[in-house]
Amino acid sequence: MGGIDWGDVPTWIAGAFAAAAAYYARGTLRSQQQQIDEQRGFIAEQAANLRLEREELRAQLAERRATQARKIRLDVTATGAELSDETGELINPDRWLVVVRNESEAPIYDITAQFGDLAP
Repeated sequence: MGGIDWGDVPTWIAGAFAAAAAYYARGTLRSQQQQIDEQRGFIAEQAANLRLEREELRAQLAERRATQARKIRLDVTATGAELSDETGELINPDRWLVVVRNESEAPIYDITAQFGDLAP
């Protein structure tokens, strides 16, 4: 029996470095996967926060619109009409006069008035 056959020493050294590189690459991949999972969780939290903020903004908009609508006054007058003795309703009005007063601080852009089945 002779001495130990070490083979090609540079091949052994290259193999050791390759194994070390694979070990560190595996650690890096695990670390990156953990970071990606953390980022996904963060993004999910941010998406939930944005959804809640959007719902809150919509609720505030609806409240502002309702507040404005409460400050708008309509006065309706029918001209040339007779009052029915039986039902107390107006019969054969010539014209309808609608006066809209905006007592809110915001402008009104679109108004539609309809009286029963009579369209303006």
